[in-house]
Amino acid sequence: MKKGNQIEAIVFRKKDLEFEFLLLKRTKERGGFWQPITGEIEKDETPEEAAKRELKEEINVKNILGIIKDVHSYTLEGTGKREVVLGVEILSNEKISLEKNIYKEHEEKKWVKFNEAIKLLKWPGNIEGLKRLNKILTKK
Repeated sequence: MKKGNQIEAIVFRKKDLEFEFLLLKRTKERGGFWQPITGEIEKDETPEEAAKRELKEEINVKNILGIIKDVHSYTLEGTGKREVVLGVEILSNEKISLEKNIYKEHEEKKWVKFNEAIKLLKWPGNIEGLKRLNKILTKK
């Protein structure tokens, strides 16, 4: 994958027979909006490798149950860069921590059900990625 492209890792867990999605709130200096985990795909990295690295960097999660590839992809407005959307399943009791993120880009985390997540997300690409992931998950 070309350097400069990005991943969007929608972290989810199954709890009480329902899926919940992890959203992170950017700091005010970085826009103050809710979003899934995002990050640049580094040189010679696959989108899956980038997602694993970003989960470790942003929320200190190393244990991943599975990755759903090819959920969605779109061009980031005004940049020409591609954002590849993946679904990343973690254990329902996995501890999430923002404290170890050296970039301090998020100030809050929240597990939400699909309908609340749709209302909280700001960007159309994030919303479409979540809709497509939810459709995949609810077909299983």
